[in-house]
Amino acid sequence: MKLTKRPLFYWVLNHYRGPQIFLLLVIMASLFFKVYPLEMQKNIINIAINLKMLDKLYLYCALYMGAVFVAGLLKYFINTYQAILGQKILIQLRKELYEHVLQLPLQFFHRTQAGTVISAMTAELNAIGAFMGEAIEVPVTSILTFIVFAGFMISLNPLLGLIS
Repeated sequence: MKLTKRPLFYWVLNHYRGPQIFLLLVIMASLFFKVYPLEMQKNIINIAINLKMLDKLYLYCALYMGAVFVAGLLKYFINTYQAILGQKILIQLRKELYEHVLQLPLQFFHRTQAGTVISAMTAELNAIGAFMGEAIEVPVTSILTFIVFAGFMISLNPLLGLIS
């Protein structure tokens, strides 16, 4: 398929399918560490404080802080990995665009200023690279986070969870 006719998701899905799947798996694992602190908050209030169990309070607080810490580490990893993936896709896109520009007829270069071509290959592709690094993960993360949190709320109180 001709370079100029390819959709943006061509580079996301065809060249880097394995890393995208790995990133999705990490995102799914990170969802546990987003919901687990909510369960620990409930246990801290309902069990440890209500029943005045100091040993449970220490345990639940440690589990809560550990889950928040791991969630933060996973979020950092996900953001870094998305940026790296976006840059790799951007490099591939620039390389293919450069090869395409080299094959253009000489008339193209008489009509088009060199600065326009260089600008298209550098600055204008940066936003596309950032988008392609997050193209799949951001919508999937948002949808899965909504489903997991809705499921958690419904498990606590079905009527209130469904209403909200």
